Amino acid sequence: MLIPVKWLRDFVDVSGAAEVKDILLKAGFEAELVFSKEKFNGVVAAQVLKAAPIPGTHLKSCLVSDGKELCSVICGAPNVDKGQFVAFARVGAELPGGIKISKRKIQGNVSCGMIVSERELGVGDGASGIMVLKEELPLGTPLSFQKDEMVEVEITPDRGDCLSILGIAREVSFFGGKELKKPVIENIAEEGAHSGFRVERVSGSCPFYTGCLIEGVKIAPSPDWIKNRILSMGLNPQNNVVDITNMILFELGQPLHAFDADKIKSGIIKISDAAEGEKITLLDAKERALKEGLCLIRDGDRPIALGGVMGGAETGVSNITTRVFLESAYFEPGAIYRSARYLGINSPSSMRFSRGVDPLMVKKALMRAVALIKETASGCVKEFFHEGRVPGKQPITVRREYVRSLLGVDIPSDDLAKSLAFAGDVQSTDGGTIKILPYSWRNDLSIEEDMVEEAVRSIGYDGIPPKYPALRRMPYGLPDPVRDREKLMSAFTASGFSEVITPDMISESRLFQNFPEVIKIKNPVSADMGVARPTLFVNLADVARHNISRGITDVRIFECGSVFKNDSAKYIEEEMIAGMATGLVAPLSHYKSAPVDFFYVKGAIEGAAESPPVGAAMRVSVSERINAPFLENAVLFKEGGKPLFMIGEVTDKALNSFDIKKDFLTSPIIYFELYFKNLPSAAKKYSAPPTVPASMRDLSILIKDDVSFADVEKKIFESGALNLEKAVLIDLYRGAQVEDGKKSMSFRLFFRGKETLIHSDIDAQLARILKALGDAFGAELRKK
Repeated sequence: MLIPVKWLRDFVDVSGAAEVKDILLKAGFEAELVFSKEKFNGVVAAQVLKAAPIPGTHLKSCLVSDGKELCSVICGAPNVDKGQFVAFARVGAELPGGIKISKRKIQGNVSCGMIVSERELGVGDGASGIMVLKEELPLGTPLSFQKDEMVEVEITPDRGDCLSILGIAREVSFFGGKELKKPVIENIAEEGAHSGFRVERVSGSCPFYTGCLIEGVKIAPSPDWIKNRILSMGLNPQNNVVDITNMILFELGQPLHAFDADKIKSGIIKISDAAEGEKITLLDAKERALKEGLCLIRDGDRPIALGGVMGGAETGVSNITTRVFLESAYFEPGAIYRSARYLGINSPSSMRFSRGVDPLMVKKALMRAVALIKETASGCVKEFFHEGRVPGKQPITVRREYVRSLLGVDIPSDDLAKSLAFAGDVQSTDGGTIKILPYSWRNDLSIEEDMVEEAVRSIGYDGIPPKYPALRRMPYGLPDPVRDREKLMSAFTASGFSEVITPDMISESRLFQNFPEVIKIKNPVSADMGVARPTLFVNLADVARHNISRGITDVRIFECGSVFKNDSAKYIEEEMIAGMATGLVAPLSHYKSAPVDFFYVKGAIEGAAESPPVGAAMRVSVSERINAPFLENAVLFKEGGKPLFMIGEVTDKALNSFDIKKDFLTSPIIYFELYFKNLPSAAKKYSAPPTVPASMRDLSILIKDDVSFADVEKKIFESGALNLEKAVLIDLYRGAQVEDGKKSMSFRLFFRGKETLIHSDIDAQLARILKALGDAFGAELRKK
C-alpha cells in the first residue's frame, strides 16, 4: 500500500519518508521509499490571447503566448477562452504515454503546439476541458507538479487494520514514540422528518449495517485537496461524493458506498443472501451470475450491489444525482472472501472486508463522510439508519510462564503488560497472568500466541537477549524417503540439471483434454489455478519455453513434486521427480558435442540413482512402449512389476500448444519421470579399498533380438563367475554380419580378486558365463 507522507502527518508528526520507512521496518513491515518524477517535459505556462471559433467545426483557433513567441494553436476543448493562463505543450514536448508534440494541420489549419488537459499530463481526470492555471505564473515557466513523498508498505493478509493511513499512523506512533492525533469525528443530527426509507437485514453475512439518506446534494468536482489525495492513491477523481467515499476508505480503512436514492424505487434497502443463478451487473459493467449464499444489497427484491465487494451499475451516483443513500457496514470477513474469490473480484472494498475492518469505525466513517458531503456538496441529512449490532471481542489470557517457554527469556510482568498495551486494553494482571482485550481494529489477535508475537514486536527483536540452545544428538536423522529424495535431487544437480519449483495448481485448459479426470479446486486462487496438477509436464514446459524464447537452448531442468489423480473412489497424491532436457550434452566443450537424446537422459537417470549417495540398484527387467500425454516414443521401465522411470520425446503438437518454437531447438525435448519411491535399494556393505588392479575382458555374443539387456546382465551375475566385479554393455549391433532375428551384444567385464588374477582364472570364468547365457537364451560366442 502507498502511504503519502503529507496525508500521514494528519495523524502523526514525522520528518519525512525516510523516518517513516525506518520506523515501519522496526515494526516488522517491509517498506521502501517511492521516488516519482514528472512524466512530461516541454510544458510551460502560457496565456491565450485569442480564441476564435472555426466555422463549421467545434474547434477554436487560438493565439497563445509562451513568453518567447506567439503560437497558433487549434484547440477542441469547450472551456478554452481568451485571457486564460494554461498549460501549453510546445512543439517537441513529450507527454505521458510517449506522445511527442509536433507541428501539424487540423482541418486545414496549422497548429504549433497543444493546450493540454489534466488527464493528458497525468495529474488529474479533467479530460473534458483544458487545464486552466489558477495562478498567473510568468509566461514560459516550466510546469512541475509537486509530488508528495511516498512510502510503499507490504501489508500481510492478517494485518487488514494497516490498509489505511490511520492504521499505519498507529504503528508509526507506537514504534516511533510519537503522539497519535486521533481523528475527531462528531455526530451529525438529522435535519428532517422521517423519509419513508427503511433498512431490512436478513443476511448473517452482515452483522451491522448503517446508512444515511442525504437530500439536495449537488454533484460537482471535488476540492483540490480531496482530488490530490485520490490521485496519490493511484485513482482518478470522479465527483465529490464518490471521491469522499474513496478517500475515507484509504484514510480510515472503512469502505463506503453511495447509491443514487432516486433509483431505489421500493424505498427499502434489504441485505439478504443471493439465490442460485441470480444475476447482477456491477460498476465494472460486467454481468455476474451468483451462487446461493453470496451477500446482496437489494432494492426490495432487486439486487443493486454485491455486499462488501462492489456496487451495482444501475444505482450508482451520476452527475444528475440529488439524493444519496450512503452505506457503511460491517461484513463477515469469511463471507466477503468467498464472494470475491468466487467472482474473481479483488476490489479495494473486498480486500479490506475480507481481512476484517474495525466494527467500531463503521459509524464513525459514516459520520466523517456525511460531514464532508455536507461541506462539499451541500445537502440535508434526512435520516440515519442502524441495523444489527457491533460484534464484540473476547479477552485473551497471557501467561508469563508460557511466554518464557516460547521466547526462551523471562519478561517481568510489568514489562510484559506494557509491551501488550499496544495490542489492547490490559484488564488485569494477576501474578503470572495478564488478561487483555484486543483493540477493535486488531482482527489478527485471537489466541495467546498472537499476544506473545505482539510482545516481541513491542519489546523489539533486538531487545531479546540471545540464548543458545543446548545441542542434542539426533539419533535417527531424516526419514529414509526424505533422505533418498534429497540425495537424488543433489545427484541430478551435480549432473548438470537445474532444480525448479512450480505451483501445485494449474489451469485446466493447459491440459488440452489429455486428463479428463482432474481434481478441481473449489475456491481457486485464480482462473489459472483451477485444478490440482495431474502431471509435472505442464509447468516444466512453461519453464522450458521461458528459457528457450530468451535464447537459452541448452536446457536441463527437473522438479521434485507431487501430482494429484482422481481414481473415482479416492484422490491420490504421488511424489516423483520429473525433468526436461534439450540442446547439446556439453555445449561449452572444446570438442564437438552430441545433442541430447533418449539415451543421454536414461543415462542421467541411472547415474543419479546409482550415484554413491543414493546407491539404488538399477536393475530394469521390463521396458515397454506406452502412450503418454504430450509424448511420442515413450518407454516405461519396470522392475518387479513396479514402474521405475519413464522417458519420452515431446511431440510437435505439444511444442505448438506450449508455444515452444521448434526452429530454436538444437535437439528434441526429452521428458522423464522418476518414481523414486519404487527404486530398489542396494545392500550397503563396507568393503576395503582394492589393493590389486582389476582384470578386464571383452565378451561379444550373438543372441535373440527379443532378449533384453536387463535379462542378459542379470544372468551374467547369476552365472556363478568368481571375482566378477562389473559388467558394462559397450556395443549393440544389428546388421549385415548378424543373421535376422539376432543381435550382437559386447560386454566389458571387470574381475578383481584378493590377489592378481592370471589368464587361466579369467578364462574359466568367461566360459562359465558363456555357458549360462547359452543355456538360458541360446546365446553363442560371436566369432566375427
